[in-house]
Amino acid sequence: MSGNSVRRGIYLAGSAVVPFLFLVSPAVAQEAAADGTARTETSPQTGDAVQAGEPGDIIVTAQKRSERVQDVAASIAVVTGDSLQKSGAVNYADYLNSIPSVSYAKNSGFKDKIFIRGLSDTMGSRVLSTTGIYIDETPITEVDASLGDLGTFDMNRIEVLRGPQGTLFGSGSMGGTVRVITNKPDLDKVVGLVSGQLSGTSHGGANYDLNAMLNLPVLTDKVGLRLVGGYRDDSGFITNLVDGKDDINSSHSAYVRGLLSLKPTDNLDILLAVHYQHSKAYFGPNQDVGRAPYTAKRFYPEVNEFTTRIYNATINYTLPFATITSATSYINKTNFSARDFTSAYLAKYQAATGIAVPNQGVSLNYDFPNKGLTQELRIASSSKGPLHWLVGGYYNDFGPYTKQTYSTTIPSLSGFNYSTSMSRIYRRELAGFGEASVDVTDKFQLTAGVRHSTFWIGKQGNNSGYTYGGTITLPWVRIEQQATVLKFRADYKITPDNMIYAVASQGYRPGGIVSSFDKSCLPQLQQLGYSTPPAQYDPDRLWNFEVGSKNQFLDRRLTVNADAYYIKWRNTQVAQNLQCGNQFISNAGGATSKGIELEVQAHPTDSIDLALGGGYTDATFTRTDPTIQVRKGADLPNVPKWTFSSSAQYNWTMGDAWKGFAHADLQYVDGRYSDLPLASSNVFEKSYTTINARLGVIHGPWQVDLFARNLTNEVAILNTSNTSGMNYQTINQPRTIGMAVRRSF
Repeated sequence: MSGNSVRRGIYLAGSAVVPFLFLVSPAVAQEAAADGTARTETSPQTGDAVQAGEPGDIIVTAQKRSERVQDVAASIAVVTGDSLQKSGAVNYADYLNSIPSVSYAKNSGFKDKIFIRGLSDTMGSRVLSTTGIYIDETPITEVDASLGDLGTFDMNRIEVLRGPQGTLFGSGSMGGTVRVITNKPDLDKVVGLVSGQLSGTSHGGANYDLNAMLNLPVLTDKVGLRLVGGYRDDSGFITNLVDGKDDINSSHSAYVRGLLSLKPTDNLDILLAVHYQHSKAYFGPNQDVGRAPYTAKRFYPEVNEFTTRIYNATINYTLPFATITSATSYINKTNFSARDFTSAYLAKYQAATGIAVPNQGVSLNYDFPNKGLTQELRIASSSKGPLHWLVGGYYNDFGPYTKQTYSTTIPSLSGFNYSTSMSRIYRRELAGFGEASVDVTDKFQLTAGVRHSTFWIGKQGNNSGYTYGGTITLPWVRIEQQATVLKFRADYKITPDNMIYAVASQGYRPGGIVSSFDKSCLPQLQQLGYSTPPAQYDPDRLWNFEVGSKNQFLDRRLTVNADAYYIKWRNTQVAQNLQCGNQFISNAGGATSKGIELEVQAHPTDSIDLALGGGYTDATFTRTDPTIQVRKGADLPNVPKWTFSSSAQYNWTMGDAWKGFAHADLQYVDGRYSDLPLASSNVFEKSYTTINARLGVIHGPWQVDLFARNLTNEVAILNTSNTSGMNYQTINQPRTIGMAVRRSF
């Protein structure tokens, strides 16, 4: 990196941290329990409580076995449930951007993306994500639809695994994996919690949410049930200039989660889980470019509605030398989205029908229900050494159905089929994987991993309507691909609390079948050098090289973790949204991403928690490609060069009955480009800084908090879209101030 970049990074780090170091619990935490005792975690692998053993210890299952996070020779960030609650985080956006080298980008009401270490694409891309997302043992990574954000209430922790996780987590984890770990049933005591909060948003109205949890030991030490549910309603803050309505981008969501834990014998654990969530968002947090702030001009009522059902059964059987785990998951989603395309399509509608009605709207509607079945079976050794191993098999059958059509508010044209495109898709993966570690000495360990996968992908379509000149039935197109990815690691423990490590790992993503194009797209494809539309795009893969160090000092009151990485990404899959409304997916020559990550947590006294995190990412294309219209040296989209976060918390007691805390945190996200380096749409988004604060008082089972999110009312441009006649910015929620009340029993 250049000298200017280094000086800028030092300056930004100082400006982000110094003013808040003694004002502001760590957002990314390896934190001790408030009373100084060892923290007890619940293993999502077995459902059993795991005693960490030392103050400050956090137990994770990032390598599909329970380990102290500081003993895992990999770049892992952990956000504990306690940290989520103390910081007031309620969704992905509230905590993911505080993690070094992680970008959470948002576009409209449903196109959210998580990028790790610069492995990014456009917001509207329909290629498989580079970041894997898991809820406990269930993979929910997919191309379209929501990201399955279940909120933060009654969550045990969030594990963010940076770097390729191809050997253990598969093709959807080229850049890394986000694991959302829920709290599991307690088998021996009744526990309950109720929380509610009320807030008001600047430029908007009132927001509220209610959550409740009840844990019941149905049969002590044998059967436990945990029920969780909640409802959230957020007011909007965007005004529609067409009809003058305020707060059009309101949203609400409801969820229910049930977990039944069975322990019929000492060596058998069964966990049955059901997740249900329904969410509905209107319009989205979008302001039009060139208009007054917090305003948009929309003729068609936009809506994004999702219903998610997840069913999971996890069985663990403990042998004297290993644990056998079976994880079966079934996911069923219904997804619908209507977007205002009036600017681009009203004139086309009128020309096609000869009917011209002023001030009417046209929408592009997406309807994409999908279902997926996943089965994983693995066996992990439990011996103390010198050999540690894990082998397993994985099968996934994902079957989305997509329908894209247009509709209008003109009553006489309600039955007119301007354009309808439907497709049936299947994606199946069968994989075998394994890892083995050898303790060469009591300090030096070597690890190797491998995963071999076979992919079957098929697609069949049906197009109809005015633009297609009738009905066209497309035949099934099927492709089969195979891939093998490797991982090698060496780590050396200088002391029990100080470790250095080096990793070389691969990531892989299968190719796919290109969607069909209507006749209006052919001139644009010809401009890109294609005489006929391409039928498919190719796989891409990468190598990641990483060195890191994990350290704890001062009786584990200070934690300092740092790493540096270099990623070579070949045959990069990219997507371009054509002006005709279709998306063109193909492969660029390649890209590289290199960077550094630093996390510091400090617990100087029993009353003070401090944290600092920072990352530098340089992700660029490696050659000019006129077909893809990318340039050598151009930045990958949605990747800030610098990210910083700082936080601190002061805890106090007042006699034997009262406790309190003061918390604040700061996030800085550097400027970045919103799209591929195309002349028509490549917009540089400015950097932004957000500050949150929270003051809480605890008395017995009661807790009352006052909070402020986005305290300085920063307008953060999260993404800019300029397609199909729409030019708008997706922005963050303005300043929101409120009160929260919690009651445990």
